[in-house]
Amino acid sequence: MVWDPVALESRIKDRSRQVRHEAGSPNADELQRYELCLPDERAVGVVLGMTPELRALAGRHATRSYAIDHSPDAIALYEDWLSPTARARETVLFVNWMSLPTAVPEKADFIVGDGIFGNLLSVPDHRHLLAQIRNTLAPGGRFITRQALAPVTPEPAETLIRRYRQGDLSEAEFGFDLRIKGYWAQAYAREDCLLDCGRVYALIEDDLKSGRLSRDEYEIAQRYVFSGKNMFLPQKLWEDVLVASGFTFERHPLSGRSWYPYYVIYSCEVPPA
Repeated sequence: MVWDPVALESRIKDRSRQVRHEAGSPNADELQRYELCLPDERAVGVVLGMTPELRALAGRHATRSYAIDHSPDAIALYEDWLSPTARARETVLFVNWMSLPTAVPEKADFIVGDGIFGNLLSVPDHRHLLAQIRNTLAPGGRFITRQALAPVTPEPAETLIRRYRQGDLSEAEFGFDLRIKGYWAQAYAREDCLLDCGRVYALIEDDLKSGRLSRDEYEIAQRYVFSGKNMFLPQKLWEDVLVASGFTFERHPLSGRSWYPYYVIYSCEVPPA
């Protein structure tokens, strides 16, 4: 799935300083956790997508890095969001992730991604990409990602609005939770684990028109706008798919932000033969 320019642009908080909105992008605490999960050998790193925060991480810890994306808009928008040192070490490849081993010319010591599996709309596609990742990793290599899981206790929009107005939620927590959890009952299909984000944002528009959402609250929600569908697997199903794909894994849950319980960092390895 290719994200449209509107969704890509909405994630940017300050273009001049190259800062993006947290939750939609990994924040400092999450990036520190990624860093702690890196394997000892770090010569070659691969980033699935153009996530600038992860590309910068790869640029600090790998001699050579590859950023893989098949969105020309994402590449054009973010390609230069790196220090000159990191950019000199990076090769950007315009390639579909599903052909990963043939795209990357050498085995990777680590592969990182952010929310990538939410863009795959079937469990077979999850298995296929995990196989591609496994076949691209060098022995002892590691795959690290933030994985969006089906929230155990989704809060309806009215609860999130009330909590935000009471000061219980930051802007990032409110905007991201509203997109993921606020309209879960109306827009999530349990039979295929798909959240219809177009439906979510249609309901957000309705709530603006009705006065249920203020204009400022609506604008916060727009930072995370997306019109397609995303897959949110229950935790057990996601972990069963990992194991069936030959990975062992560790979960690295954080505390202090409302999205941490359902947007969890996983460090995954293929056991030695």
